[in-house]
Amino acid sequence: MTMPWVHITSNSNTWLKKIPVSLEDISSSDKAQILSSRTLQRCQILDRRDGHTQLEINGIGDWWVLDDHWDGLNGPVEVVNSCCIDTVPYIHQVMDDAGWNQSQSVSISMCLKYLGISSINDHNNYLTVLNKYGKSDSRFANRKALRELSVKATFSISSDEYDVKEELDKGRPVVAGILMRGPITAPVGTPHFVVVFGYDDTNWRVHDPFGKLDLIKGTWLDRGEGSGKDITYNFEHFNRRFMNEGGATGRMWSNFYR
Repeated sequence: MTMPWVHITSNSNTWLKKIPVSLEDISSSDKAQILSSRTLQRCQILDRRDGHTQLEINGIGDWWVLDDHWDGLNGPVEVVNSCCIDTVPYIHQVMDDAGWNQSQSVSISMCLKYLGISSINDHNNYLTVLNKYGKSDSRFANRKALRELSVKATFSISSDEYDVKEELDKGRPVVAGILMRGPITAPVGTPHFVVVFGYDDTNWRVHDPFGKLDLIKGTWLDRGEGSGKDITYNFEHFNRRFMNEGGATGRMWSNFYR
Protein backbone atom coordinates (compact mmCIF):
# COMPACT_ATOMS: atom_id res chain seq x y z
CA MET A 1 0.00 0.00 0.00
CA THR A 2 1.18 3.56 -0.64
CA MET A 3 1.45 5.67 2.52
CA PRO A 4 3.07 8.99 3.55
CA TRP A 5 5.96 8.62 5.98
CA VAL A 6 8.11 11.05 7.93
CA HIS A 7 11.35 10.70 9.87
CA ILE A 8 11.21 12.71 13.11
CA THR A 9 13.65 13.61 15.90
CA SER A 10 12.78 14.78 19.41
CA ASN A 11 14.20 18.24 20.26
CA SER A 12 13.59 17.84 24.02
CA ASN A 13 12.61 15.22 26.54
CA THR A 14 9.01 14.36 25.69
CA TRP A 15 6.27 11.75 25.76
CA LEU A 16 4.35 9.45 23.46
CA LYS A 17 0.64 9.51 24.31
CA LYS A 18 -2.33 7.30 23.50
CA ILE A 19 -4.67 10.35 23.56
CA PRO A 20 -3.85 14.01 22.67
CA VAL A 21 -4.41 15.61 26.08
CA SER A 22 -2.30 16.91 28.98
CA LEU A 23 0.00 14.40 30.65
CA GLU A 24 -1.82 14.85 33.96
CA ASP A 25 -4.96 13.43 32.35
CA ILE A 26 -3.30 10.26 31.00
CA SER A 27 -2.71 7.05 32.96
CA SER A 28 0.85 5.74 33.22
CA SER A 29 0.02 2.82 30.91
CA ASP A 30 -1.03 5.23 28.13
CA LYS A 31 2.18 7.25 27.91
CA ALA A 32 5.87 6.54 27.32
CA GLN A 33 8.79 8.87 27.93
CA ILE A 34 11.19 9.68 25.09
CA LEU A 35 14.56 11.36 25.59
CA SER A 36 15.85 14.26 23.52
CA SER A 37 17.56 13.57 20.17
CA ARG A 38 15.72 10.28 19.63
CA THR A 39 14.94 9.61 15.95
CA LEU A 40 11.92 7.60 14.83
CA GLN A 41 12.14 6.34 11.26
CA ARG A 42 9.26 5.92 8.78
CA CYS A 43 6.32 7.05 10.90
CA GLN A 44 2.97 7.22 9.11
CA ILE A 45 0.92 10.36 9.80
CA LEU A 46 -2.64 9.37 10.77
CA ASP A 47 -4.20 12.57 12.20
CA ARG A 48 -3.47 16.06 13.54
CA ARG A 49 -5.32 17.70 16.45
CA ASP A 50 -4.77 20.34 19.18
CA GLY A 51 -1.06 20.75 18.59
CA HIS A 52 -0.52 16.98 18.39
CA THR A 53 0.11 14.53 15.54
CA GLN A 54 -0.98 10.90 15.59
CA LEU A 55 1.58 8.51 14.11
CA GLU A 56 1.83 4.84 13.37
CA ILE A 57 5.34 4.15 14.64
CA ASN A 58 7.00 1.11 13.17
CA GLY A 59 7.01 -1.73 15.68
CA ILE A 60 5.20 -0.01 18.58
CA GLY A 61 1.78 0.97 17.23
CA ASP A 62 -0.22 4.23 17.12
CA TRP A 63 0.81 7.17 19.34
CA TRP A 64 0.23 10.91 19.60
CA VAL A 65 3.21 13.28 19.82
CA LEU A 66 3.36 16.96 20.78
CA ASP A 67 4.26 18.86 17.61
CA ASP A 68 6.57 21.42 19.27
CA HIS A 69 8.75 18.66 20.72
CA TRP A 70 9.65 17.06 17.38
CA ASP A 71 11.54 18.14 14.26
CA GLY A 72 10.45 16.75 10.90
CA LEU A 73 6.67 16.62 11.37
CA ASN A 74 6.05 19.57 9.07
CA GLY A 75 8.69 18.78 6.52
CA PRO A 76 8.12 16.98 3.22
CA VAL A 77 6.73 13.48 3.53
CA GLU A 78 8.25 10.47 1.85
CA VAL A 79 5.73 8.56 -0.22
CA VAL A 80 6.83 4.96 -0.40
CA ASN A 81 5.49 1.74 -1.73
CA SER A 82 8.00 -0.49 -0.01
CA CYS A 83 8.87 -2.08 3.29
CA CYS A 84 11.77 -4.16 4.54
CA ILE A 85 12.35 -5.75 7.94
CA ASP A 86 16.02 -6.34 7.27
CA THR A 87 16.80 -7.66 10.76
CA VAL A 88 14.97 -10.95 10.17
CA PRO A 89 17.69 -13.64 10.43
CA TYR A 90 18.19 -16.42 7.89
CA ILE A 91 18.36 -20.13 8.75
CA HIS A 92 19.29 -22.68 6.08
CA GLN A 93 17.95 -26.25 6.06
CA VAL A 94 19.38 -29.05 3.94
CA MET A 95 16.58 -30.62 1.89
CA ASP A 96 17.47 -34.27 2.60
CA ASP A 97 15.38 -37.23 3.79
CA ALA A 98 15.06 -35.71 7.25
CA GLY A 99 14.68 -32.07 6.26
CA TRP A 100 12.49 -31.95 3.15
CA ASN A 101 9.26 -31.41 5.13
CA GLN A 102 10.64 -28.91 7.65
CA SER A 103 10.26 -25.65 5.74
CA GLN A 104 7.35 -24.57 7.98
CA SER A 105 9.23 -25.09 11.24
CA VAL A 106 12.46 -23.57 9.92
CA SER A 107 10.60 -20.49 8.71
CA ILE A 108 8.84 -20.14 12.07
CA SER A 109 12.25 -20.46 13.75
CA MET A 110 13.45 -17.41 11.82
CA CYS A 111 10.47 -15.39 13.08
CA LEU A 112 11.06 -16.56 16.65
CA LYS A 113 14.70 -15.54 16.49
CA TYR A 114 13.61 -12.16 15.08
CA LEU A 115 11.25 -11.76 18.05
CA GLY A 116 14.19 -12.32 20.38
CA ILE A 117 12.95 -15.54 22.00
CA SER A 118 16.02 -16.28 24.10
CA SER A 119 15.79 -20.07 23.87
CA ILE A 120 15.65 -20.09 20.05
CA ASN A 121 18.98 -19.59 18.32
CA ASP A 122 18.53 -22.14 15.55
CA HIS A 123 16.06 -24.66 14.14
CA ASN A 124 17.15 -27.45 16.45
CA ASN A 125 16.24 -25.32 19.46
CA TYR A 126 12.71 -24.97 18.11
CA LEU A 127 12.48 -28.68 17.23
CA THR A 128 13.22 -29.54 20.87
CA VAL A 129 9.93 -27.87 21.76
CA LEU A 130 7.99 -28.79 18.63
CA ASN A 131 8.72 -32.53 18.76
CA LYS A 132 6.76 -32.79 22.01
CA TYR A 133 3.56 -32.06 20.09
CA GLY A 134 3.88 -33.74 16.71
CA LYS A 135 5.51 -33.55 13.30
CA SER A 136 7.27 -30.43 12.10
CA ASP A 137 4.87 -29.96 9.17
CA SER A 138 1.76 -29.96 11.39
CA ARG A 139 0.32 -26.51 11.99
CA PHE A 140 -1.45 -27.85 15.08
CA ALA A 141 1.86 -29.04 16.57
CA ASN A 142 3.46 -25.71 15.68
CA ARG A 143 0.61 -23.83 17.36
CA LYS A 144 1.15 -25.79 20.59
CA ALA A 145 4.90 -25.22 20.45
CA LEU A 146 4.38 -21.49 19.97
CA ARG A 147 2.02 -21.46 22.93
CA GLU A 148 4.69 -23.10 25.12
CA LEU A 149 7.10 -20.34 24.05
CA SER A 150 4.47 -17.70 24.95
CA VAL A 151 4.29 -16.53 21.34
CA LYS A 152 1.00 -15.71 19.68
CA ALA A 153 0.55 -16.27 15.95
CA THR A 154 -2.32 -16.80 13.54
CA PHE A 155 -2.57 -19.36 10.75
CA SER A 156 -4.90 -18.56 7.84
CA ILE A 157 -5.88 -20.34 4.64
CA SER A 158 -7.58 -17.24 3.22
CA SER A 159 -4.79 -14.67 2.96
CA ASP A 160 -3.85 -12.44 0.05
CA GLU A 161 -1.06 -10.04 -0.86
CA TYR A 162 -2.71 -7.17 1.02
CA ASP A 163 -2.68 -9.21 4.23
CA VAL A 164 1.03 -9.83 3.74
CA LYS A 165 1.78 -6.14 3.17
CA GLU A 166 -0.32 -5.09 6.15
CA GLU A 167 1.70 -7.35 8.44
CA LEU A 168 5.02 -6.18 7.02
CA ASP A 169 3.99 -2.53 7.41
CA LYS A 170 3.48 -3.28 11.12
CA GLY A 171 7.00 -4.63 11.43
CA ARG A 172 6.01 -8.31 11.50
CA PRO A 173 7.39 -10.88 9.01
CA VAL A 174 5.08 -13.62 7.75
CA VAL A 175 5.52 -17.30 6.91
CA ALA A 176 3.82 -17.97 3.57
CA GLY A 177 3.05 -21.34 1.97
CA ILE A 178 3.61 -21.67 -1.77
CA LEU A 179 3.27 -24.61 -4.16
CA MET A 180 6.79 -25.22 -5.41
CA ARG A 181 6.23 -27.94 -8.02
CA GLY A 182 4.77 -27.80 -11.51
CA PRO A 183 4.81 -24.86 -13.95
CA ILE A 184 3.53 -21.46 -12.88
CA THR A 185 0.38 -22.03 -14.93
CA ALA A 186 -0.54 -25.10 -12.85
CA PRO A 187 1.40 -25.30 -9.56
CA VAL A 188 0.96 -28.50 -7.56
CA GLY A 189 2.15 -30.24 -4.42
CA THR A 190 2.10 -29.55 -0.70
CA PRO A 191 2.91 -26.05 0.54
CA HIS A 192 6.55 -25.07 0.90
CA PHE A 193 6.96 -22.32 3.52
CA VAL A 194 9.14 -19.24 3.27
CA VAL A 195 9.58 -16.05 5.30
CA VAL A 196 8.42 -12.87 3.58
CA PHE A 197 10.07 -9.84 5.18
CA GLY A 198 9.78 -7.05 2.62
CA TYR A 199 8.38 -5.72 -0.64
CA ASP A 200 8.75 -2.94 -3.19
CA ASP A 201 6.74 -1.91 -6.26
CA THR A 202 7.12 -5.23 -8.05
CA ASN A 203 8.78 -7.80 -5.77
CA TRP A 204 8.68 -9.65 -2.47
CA ARG A 205 11.83 -10.08 -0.38
CA VAL A 206 12.02 -13.61 0.97
CA HIS A 207 14.11 -15.98 3.06
CA ASP A 208 13.70 -19.50 1.65
CA PRO A 209 15.16 -22.11 4.04
CA PHE A 210 15.93 -24.56 1.22
CA GLY A 211 17.32 -22.31 -1.52
CA LYS A 212 16.28 -20.24 -4.52
CA LEU A 213 13.18 -21.38 -6.39
CA ASP A 214 12.44 -21.30 -10.10
CA LEU A 215 8.98 -19.78 -9.86
CA ILE A 216 8.32 -20.21 -13.58
CA LYS A 217 9.18 -23.90 -14.03
CA GLY A 218 8.98 -25.09 -10.41
CA THR A 219 11.49 -26.58 -7.91
CA TRP A 220 14.90 -25.07 -7.14
CA LEU A 221 17.50 -23.22 -9.14
CA ASP A 222 20.01 -23.42 -6.28
CA ARG A 223 19.93 -25.35 -2.97
CA GLY A 224 23.40 -24.41 -1.75
CA GLU A 225 23.83 -23.07 1.76
CA GLY A 226 22.83 -19.40 1.87
CA SER A 227 21.28 -19.46 -1.61
CA GLY A 228 17.83 -18.81 -0.14
CA LYS A 229 18.83 -15.72 1.84
CA ASP A 230 17.20 -12.40 0.89
CA ILE A 231 15.78 -13.48 -2.46
CA THR A 232 13.76 -11.15 -4.64
CA TYR A 233 10.66 -12.84 -6.07
CA ASN A 234 8.41 -11.14 -8.61
CA PHE A 235 4.91 -10.36 -7.24
CA GLU A 236 2.99 -12.01 -10.06
CA HIS A 237 5.08 -15.18 -10.12
CA PHE A 238 5.10 -15.62 -6.33
CA ASN A 239 1.41 -14.82 -5.93
CA ARG A 240 0.42 -17.46 -8.49
CA ARG A 241 1.99 -20.08 -6.23
CA PHE A 242 0.84 -18.44 -2.97
CA MET A 243 -2.81 -17.83 -3.95
CA ASN A 244 -2.92 -20.78 -6.32
CA GLU A 245 -6.71 -21.11 -6.23
CA GLY A 246 -7.22 -17.43 -7.00
CA GLY A 247 -8.34 -14.64 -4.70
CA ALA A 248 -7.66 -14.79 -0.97
CA THR A 249 -6.58 -18.45 -0.78
CA GLY A 250 -3.03 -18.09 0.56
CA ARG A 251 -1.75 -20.13 3.51
CA MET A 252 0.08 -17.95 5.99
CA TRP A 253 1.36 -17.67 9.54
CA SER A 254 1.13 -14.06 10.68
CA ASN A 255 0.63 -11.77 13.65
CA PHE A 256 3.74 -13.04 15.46
CA TYR A 257 4.13 -11.34 18.82
CA ARG A 258 4.74 -12.15 22.46
